Amino acid sequence: MKDIIQGYNLWRKDRCRYGGGVAIYTRDSLNVREMSSFVPENIEAVCLEIIKPKTQPILITTVYRPPSSNTNFMDDFENYLHVLDGQNKELILTGDLNCDLSLAVLQSHSRRLMDILELFQMKQVIADPTRITSTTASLLDIIATNTPAI
Repeated sequence: MKDIIQGYNLWRKDRCRYGGGVAIYTRDSLNVREMSSFVPENIEAVCLEIIKPKTQPILITTVYRPPSSNTNFMDDFENYLHVLDGQNKELILTGDLNCDLSLAVLQSHSRRLMDILELFQMKQVIADPTRITSTTASLLDIIATNTPAI
């Protein structure tokens, strides 16, 4: 698969081992600044600031939480969002956090994710399953924002 799309820039953080990582494509006409200094070493994420004329800059981050992550992940993730929230900018969070938000009774890591989003006044805007198989449907991928009117 080509990793370059005509008219777009690719921002990525690859895993140190074979396969995986996170990435964001942006139109090459956007004024984008990578904010890697915000991302802790133990979080698999990319963070960008998009600067548009006459508007407040937007922070966009994509995060991956492996299903086998340790119990400290959510603490580290909360600290990461605290840093981003402290920038006082519109924030868009995307990613696969391996928390099934479609369950009637959320598992502990999914409940913790929702508590963290609520703490930072972020709204998860995806309501439909994002992973569908012949026997299951789950909502593992999220898009959350602190300005849900967008």
